Amino acid sequence: MNDTAYQLGRSLAWADLLHRHYCEVVRQSSLPPDLVGSSLLLTAASQPAAALARLLERIKPYFSWAQTYSGDRVGLVRWALRGFKESLAAVPRESLTKTFNDVDRAELLLGYVCDLKERTNADNSANP
Repeated sequence: MNDTAYQLGRSLAWADLLHRHYCEVVRQSSLPPDLVGSSLLLTAASQPAAALARLLERIKPYFSWAQTYSGDRVGLVRWALRGFKESLAAVPRESLTKTFNDVDRAELLLGYVCDLKERTNADNSANP
């Protein structure tokens, strides 16, 4: 397994979850057609470092909001924030500049969807 591709996919999935919570709370459930992570999947498949650079530019409002949010979803928001941080920390830095092949791209997709059920169940529970 390519840890870079898989962990990058996980990071993009967590970014989507942060973005979704932001939109549901701040924008009164007005979701954009593409969340921040999914909009970067194709870039990540060909240029992983460029995808993280773009994520840096786009995640700031959602990340900052999650760090200070104290509303009724605080448990879910902090859980998503923690997952995002942990997944980014697990991306091996030394291999970010490599070019992804088809197997790497498959790992990227698996990382992106790997814990979708887990996230959905946690989002629907009263106690995160």
